[in-house]
Parts: sequence; structure tokens; C-alpha cells
Amino acid sequence: MMKSASILRILAGLVAASLAVAVPAFAQVDTAKSRIVATSKQMNVPVDGNFRKFSAQLMFDLAKPPAGSANLTIDTSSYDLGDEAYNQQVRGKDWFDAATYPKATFALTAIAPSGGNQYKVTGKLTIKSAT
Repeated sequence: MMKSASILRILAGLVAASLAVAVPAFAQVDTAKSRIVATSKQMNVPVDGNFRKFSAQLMFDLAKPPAGSANLTIDTSSYDLGDEAYNQQVRGKDWFDAATYPKATFALTAIAPSGGNQYKVTGKLTIKSAT
């Protein structure tokens, strides 16, 4: 199973990369140009998969990063490892159980500058009804 820290690191990148807005306003995330990547380990080797379907609401002000907010909704059945047999396994009960839990969510609780044009985000990730 993927580690929450990896997902949060990727979500931080999504938040930082998707925000070209310098005033406090909800940003429209171009999902065609954005990615949510989750990394799992198979036999101790990192394996990346992409979520192909998601939506996001982001608010960010470069002058006041801590006032930012983000809420993401991810379609768990859209996780793509590049092979349909693996994708079917990931959608099953041992991984996401996409039939029972079709959505995963992330709600930002804190954001702080971490140097340069990067930010550290903290939030609540909910997968299979566990937060």
C-alpha cells in the first residue's frame, strides 16, 4: 500500500504547481495539465501510478500562504499503473476497493513556505473511509 507521506508530497507539488494566482481566489486546476502521482513499493522497488480523474478546489495568496486552502477529490478507479491487469488488481479490495469506496479525498489543514517556490502542506487524506 502507498505511504501517506508520498501522497502528501505529491499533493504539495500539485498545489504549488497549479497555483499561478497571486491574489486570494479559487484557482481553476487544469486537470489535463496536472497530475496526482502515488508511489507504492513492490519488492522494495518504488512504483509510480497516476490518478487519471480528480477534481480540486484551491485558494492561495503568495503574500499569505498559511491562509491557503485545498480540497481534492480523487476517483480511486482511475489509478493507472500502465498495465490493465495491475490496474484491475489495484481497484480490488486489497488496494482501493474502488467499487465500495469510489472516492478518496484530501483536505488541506496547513500550508507553509519551505524555501524557494515550494511549500509544505499538511492535511487529512481519506481513503476507504479511513482518515
